[in-house]
Amino acid sequence: GAAELWSTAGDGQVLVATAGAPAPSSTAAADGSAAEGLRLDVDDTSRVTLVGGRIRGLDPDVTTAFLDQLSLAVEHRRLRATEVDARRIADVNELRATLLAAVSHDLRTPLATMKAASSTLAQLGDDLDADTRSELAGTVDAGVDRLTALVTNLLGLSRIRAGAVELDLGPVAVDGIVHRAVLGVAHRGVEIDVRLDDDLPPVLADGALLEHVVTNLLDNACKWSPSGAVVRVDAHLMPSPPDPVDTLVLRVIDTGPGIPAEHRQRVRQAFERVVDGDRRPDTAEVEGTGLGLAVATGFCSLMGIALLLGESGAQAGTTASLYIPVARGEHTGANP
Repeated sequence: GAAELWSTAGDGQVLVATAGAPAPSSTAAADGSAAEGLRLDVDDTSRVTLVGGRIRGLDPDVTTAFLDQLSLAVEHRRLRATEVDARRIADVNELRATLLAAVSHDLRTPLATMKAASSTLAQLGDDLDADTRSELAGTVDAGVDRLTALVTNLLGLSRIRAGAVELDLGPVAVDGIVHRAVLGVAHRGVEIDVRLDDDLPPVLADGALLEHVVTNLLDNACKWSPSGAVVRVDAHLMPSPPDPVDTLVLRVIDTGPGIPAEHRQRVRQAFERVVDGDRRPDTAEVEGTGLGLAVATGFCSLMGIALLLGESGAQAGTTASLYIPVARGEHTGANP
């Protein structure tokens, strides 16, 4: 379509029309009558039409200078649009390359493991003892869970980057979100201790997205904690007297190696995983692609939820805290 810029001064009007939209041969004057316009070329793609009695006796130097400046402004606008498009394409290409590099390994590993386990079951199932069959079946099940989590996070990241996330904000029960997330995450030999205050009010969030966020935080906590450790989940209302309480704090607390303060912002970016000497194990020893926190951060931003990362008190570990607005007023009955 054509881009048009109008300005009015007295009985004259100025129109800048881009290529593909011919400037009018006549334009309404101030008295409502049709008036022939004086057309001046700005550049190869645009021109100006001046209408009105006051355009007689134009100074050629002033007119030329004005048209030159207008031409520069049009060209600057075109270059800015081209730059934005080029940057967007570069970002997409970079994301594609990073996705291929990161996902190829994380897809091949569970697929190879599942293939080996399922082939063994298919060929030697009757000759294997019950414990071996159970172990192989568990390997297949764990591989499916890993692939499901990877694909879910990839789709979530793609939706965030494309601006295609449709929010369904409404009152959500926190206890239901937490318990479903606990059931859906792989514990990896880690105990999850849930401690929620009684009578917590519903929060204002998208239930599906909030469950995805909590699941990712629990998955990270279990993934980086040593076997036999305890991951704690608690929730409480944030006191704010004398005003009514309007924020609920949901925390996921682990006793893993922790995230150094200087890296807490970086690990929120896609495919970023931090190694900190002897404190944090090599990322090759811990499954994952570094998508969990990136997706959680993106979803929280869309829902108006603050996600903060900190230390777990006096002991090593990470505390991920969600500051979620309490559902009130017109939101109370929106999504029971």
